[in-house]
Amino acid sequence: MEVKCSNCGKIIDKDKYRIEHYKNLFCDKKCKAEWQSRIPPELHPHYKHGLSSGSKFVCVNCKKNGVRKHFKQKYCSVSCQMNYEYKTGTRDKFKITKKANDAVRKNGQPKLKGKPTAMKGKTKANGLYNKSWGFQKGNENIVNKYPEKHPNYILAQKGHRTMPEKIMEKLLIEKNIEYIYNQRIGKYWVDFLLIKNNLILEVDGHHWHQKDNPERDNYLKSRGYDILHWRVTKYSKLQLENSAKEFIKKIK
Repeated sequence: MEVKCSNCGKIIDKDKYRIEHYKNLFCDKKCKAEWQSRIPPELHPHYKHGLSSGSKFVCVNCKKNGVRKHFKQKYCSVSCQMNYEYKTGTRDKFKITKKANDAVRKNGQPKLKGKPTAMKGKTKANGLYNKSWGFQKGNENIVNKYPEKHPNYILAQKGHRTMPEKIMEKLLIEKNIEYIYNQRIGKYWVDFLLIKNNLILEVDGHHWHQKDNPERDNYLKSRGYDILHWRVTKYSKLQLENSAKEFIKKIK
């Protein structure tokens, strides 16, 4: 059936159902958008008693004029909402502060200073390493006091190993070499510590640390340990096994 477009007046073909159930019909979405842009807000089909997004409002707390970004917005910001609720007693400032401090003490995470850093990994461990901030600077004292909260310790307890680490561990067991996996030495964690040899084996590759860290190596050497780095790149499992067998020959 032929009807007129409610916006441009062009004759368009619509089915009987649409003509019976829709008050306004349009030739396309562009025409519909032009027509809706000319409608006063209060006549818009999604208008909700002057409280919809796009409508003007006065902030309940600071009395500033603003435009709503969502339905029933009453405050210009979250801080304004919190300050207003503190003043009116809706929100108890001391209880919330106590709850936040209890959470910090429980998780061992100090207050942030400055801008949060970007995450550089996927490990999450009791607030020391989280999705938005990464491992925080200033957590060294907490880790010294509570080493069980360190991400490396938690991963080791869960039995997490990368494929190169699994290959190296298997060879150490076959050679009857005593070792400790993911051992903490001072402020650093090492992949494998060979007890009798007083030797550290580091599996360096695309999974974790690729770049050299002279400061770390010098620190470990100052503690009386020798260090061997097994450089790993993206090879197949068979190639890694062959590479590991050649590398383990260096252990005396």
